[in-house]
Amino acid sequence: MLGIEEGEIDLWYEDFKRYLAKKKRRIKIVNECNEFLLEGRYKFTPDLKFIYHIDKSQDNELSGFILKNSKEFYSQNLPKKIAKRFINYPKVEVIKSSSGLNSFKGTIIYFGIDGKFVGNNIKIFDINNMKLLSLFYEHKFYRNKVSNYYFFKNFFSLPDLLVQNKDKLITVENLIDRFPQDSWTNQTYKKVFNKIYSDYLNYFKFCSLNKNFSYYKPIKLINKLEQDEVFYRIANMLQKNFDIEKFKQPIPLIKMHGDLLLKNIFYSKKGKLYYIDFEDSNKFSVFFDLIKLKCHEARKGRTKFLKNYFLGSYDQEMKKILSYFQYEFFGTSEERMYYYNIHLCEHLLSRFSSQYRIIAKLTKRQKENKCQEFLDFYKNFILSDW
Repeated sequence: MLGIEEGEIDLWYEDFKRYLAKKKRRIKIVNECNEFLLEGRYKFTPDLKFIYHIDKSQDNELSGFILKNSKEFYSQNLPKKIAKRFINYPKVEVIKSSSGLNSFKGTIIYFGIDGKFVGNNIKIFDINNMKLLSLFYEHKFYRNKVSNYYFFKNFFSLPDLLVQNKDKLITVENLIDRFPQDSWTNQTYKKVFNKIYSDYLNYFKFCSLNKNFSYYKPIKLINKLEQDEVFYRIANMLQKNFDIEKFKQPIPLIKMHGDLLLKNIFYSKKGKLYYIDFEDSNKFSVFFDLIKLKCHEARKGRTKFLKNYFLGSYDQEMKKILSYFQYEFFGTSEERMYYYNIHLCEHLLSRFSSQYRIIAKLTKRQKENKCQEFLDFYKNFILSDW
């Protein structure tokens, strides 16, 4: 009657059990941080990334923008007719407890990929007062947030950090009222990218003058990828198609944002650019952030920035950046491909490899799918005839 064929029930039952277990864990998190929430009824988004106040979170433009990032969840094995019955259950009733932050009244919680159990913090949005609270579950993540703020705010515009409580492991910062990216015009994109390059040029100049960088040989990245149970395929592909000897030459290694995506860059309604989410900041090659930004846009279907990179539109900027570190850049296609390949290795090792901190704990099958996705993207886009 439900259209379930024999043998399918076990598949969707396991998916459904995992979904409900995750929901149960997140209800527990909501109850643990009720002191930061406005009283009332809350409802999960289908993908469980958010929970929001039913009465207070949908009558605001910014709330709608935040919740728009949520996606539908239906396992391919789980019939929608059954899933719909349970996705909206249960609604969560929150009774606000007393705290030292009585003025903070959150109406949206963002759990991220796995909330408390894998990620380093959860985020609570107080839309009415334009504040964002981050609740950390380990001291090292709290310290990382605060130290990155005081370091990077010297070079980039960051939302003001209003509260730092090392005992409760919380920070509160201003919430930026910004233009949603889907409303950006071509002129907005141009202005944003020009400002990003300007900010990074100033940052690299400071790093150069103050010797705030080191060197490393990218061949080490290839060697580490070779040892991975899945991504060795990408190391083999690079060795087959490119001159690996060049990877033995040292290049500058600098503290970078680490996750420079347009979702982490706000173009405010006052015309100012803000950078957020420096949690993945680490030492990377000099072009890592700038190439990653273009690659992420290309995977979202906005390919012109990465195409322009390979066509040489950013050669002057690259030449100037490398000159700060006494390196030459001649604007050849081989050089552009070389720096792209270094970025690819760093990205895989920092995000997915078992040898590094894993942001999203993936099964081997998930890693294989991700690896094939990168190989397909490389074949169909990167190796295209420009």
